[in-house]
Amino acid sequence: MNTKTQTDTATFLHKWLHFNSPVAARLSAEYHMTAFAMCDGYGKRSQANLMAAGLSWDWSHVRDSSEAALKETEQYLRSVGCK
Repeated sequence: MNTKTQTDTATFLHKWLHFNSPVAARLSAEYHMTAFAMCDGYGKRSQANLMAAGLSWDWSHVRDSSEAALKETEQYLRSVGCK
């Protein structure tokens, strides 16, 4: 992924997944948890594991994810209507 693509992906994911984003509240809990579980900053974790560990809104899990996981998460969110 080139630098512009990385920046665009990071900006998009921040918009939809960061706990402090006003847009994030428009994302259903189901879509949010599915997207969060696709990230791999703390390793691949199930939705239940993320929730049990109190990580369902921990931005580090997204921020520290691999490029492949970030791109996959972006594609998922776009597929459910996020723009």
